[in-house]
Amino acid sequence: MESQTLQPAGLLPVQPLSYLEGAGERWPLDVKAVVFLALIAGAAGVLTVACEGWMYFRPVAFSSVGTGLRQVNRTILVLGFCTEGIQLTGSALMLGGAIAFFARSRAARRLLLVGAFAMLASALIALIWYWAYQMVVARQPGRTPGDWIVTVVWQLERSVSQCAIPIILIFLLCRPSVRSKFSAGGV
Repeated sequence: MESQTLQPAGLLPVQPLSYLEGAGERWPLDVKAVVFLALIAGAAGVLTVACEGWMYFRPVAFSSVGTGLRQVNRTILVLGFCTEGIQLTGSALMLGGAIAFFARSRAARRLLLVGAFAMLASALIALIWYWAYQMVVARQPGRTPGDWIVTVVWQLERSVSQCAIPIILIFLLCRPSVRSKFSAGGV
């Protein structure tokens, strides 16, 4: 009986695993879209704080817009500037994190997360301060229930709009698949 020998089959190329550095796998579109929105929100936040500073320090340059920080006492002024400082820091970190993401830097995730949390903190402080001001300082006689309802709806909409991108960004960056891609250097 003749012996049969096994011949090796032709080897097939193996694709690199996605968690290996240099695998070439691209980021999903949803991640890129949210990071791009963070870039826009960060840039808008930096410009907003810059405009508010401009209005505060050069009020004569504006005839129809202004900042509420001009006609208040020192405590409100300090709280306002602290809140603006947190907003500026968060916006700059989100902007820098988004730029780092598109430049494929490992620092992107950390910058984006810290920036998003700072933006949420700024929004929360501003919301609490606004309502404290409304309830204690600005009690106006004759405010109707309709005034309060509209004020609540406006503030709710403003808060949701201001916090939506940072919240979505935080949830996205904490997703295990996204976190592991950052850890593996897939930026």
